[in-house]
Amino acid sequence: MPTVTEAEFRRLPLPAPGARAQPAVGDLLVNMPVVLLAEPAPTTLTTTVLGTPVEVEATPSSWTWTFSDGSAPLTTTSPGRPWPAADVTRTFTSAGPVEIACTVTWTGRYRVAGAATWNPVEGTATTTSTLPARTVVERRAHLVG
Repeated sequence: MPTVTEAEFRRLPLPAPGARAQPAVGDLLVNMPVVLLAEPAPTTLTTTVLGTPVEVEATPSSWTWTFSDGSAPLTTTSPGRPWPAADVTRTFTSAGPVEIACTVTWTGRYRVAGAATWNPVEGTATTTSTLPARTVVERRAHLVG
């Protein structure tokens, strides 16, 4: 029976995470949470191993968010949810340009096409997407009479 190695799994055309932030456009505000979310859908691909058609199912297992401001990455087992149910957020504490990237870690399983039994792929694969550059700004409230 053919097997799918980690190297073969990593060569499959797995989708980028479909990451996005809320608010979706405009400046981000200092000291206000930015909601982060990605598409969590598993994907099934067909490939050939040693001349045999093989189905490979890849499932997201974690999401790592990185920020160009030098802060530590944020790794979660949740893809995030939109506001108001947001469960993955990042609050920037200083103004300036920022880029946000999301890397999804995929686990996999495979089977000979049409077979009932799935087998685990040893190891993982990753894909990354980078959101459009944004600017973090500081706004001051002004009371008026």
